[in-house]
Parts: sequence; structure tokens; C-alpha cells
Amino acid sequence: ALYVNGGNFSAQNTVLEGTAGRNNVGAKLSGNINVTQGNLAVTGTIYYRNGDKFTGLLAGSGLNVNVSHGSLNLTGQALAHPDVAGGCVSTPSGNNVVGLNLTNATLSAGNASLKGSSVY
Repeated sequence: ALYVNGGNFSAQNTVLEGTAGRNNVGAKLSGNINVTQGNLAVTGTIYYRNGDKFTGLLAGSGLNVNVSHGSLNLTGQALAHPDVAGGCVSTPSGNNVVGLNLTNATLSAGNASLKGSSVY
């Protein structure tokens, strides 16, 4: 899993990825994230099982992302753990599986791509 709480990045391309199979969040962003040059891509993937809530990429309340002169790409994926697909574990019920969760986040960029998927 990946947890980023603020930071300054200056690179042609900054790529952050988090994957989890037992935690409930693949990647979590919070605080102030500033990209002074280049692009920022963040991917969070969760392989969910039964039980709790699962989120691929969680952009928490109060998150501020500023990509001054580039593109922002946020991708969240919630995928069934192989045990779920094989019938060994039941899937979570209701709205407990979310690919991308943006709650009270402020995003600023020249170009932005936001993708969330939940696949069983």
C-alpha cells in the first residue's frame, strides 16, 4: 500500500503506485501535493475480499493537488482477490467496493484524467 501525506515533486514524470491485498486501501493521498514541473500519475489497486470497505485510491478530505505545468492522472482499481473469483470468499455487499474515492479534494492541473473501476 502507498500513503502520501503532502510533498513537493519536480520531475518530468512522477509515478506513484500502491497495491494492497489485505489492507483496505491500495493508495491514499492527503495533505498538500505540489508538482512544480512535469506530470503526476497515481495508481491505487486493492485486491478485495469479503468484509470491510475497500478502496483502490482514496483522496482524503482536505487533499490539495496542484500540477503547475503538466497533467494529473488518478486511477483507482478495486479488483476481486483470486480467492473471491474462485468462490472461496464471498464478495462485499452494498457500496463497499470503490475504485476511486474523491471526497472534498481540490485538484488543479492543465489536464486531468480521473478513472475509477470496480471489477468482480
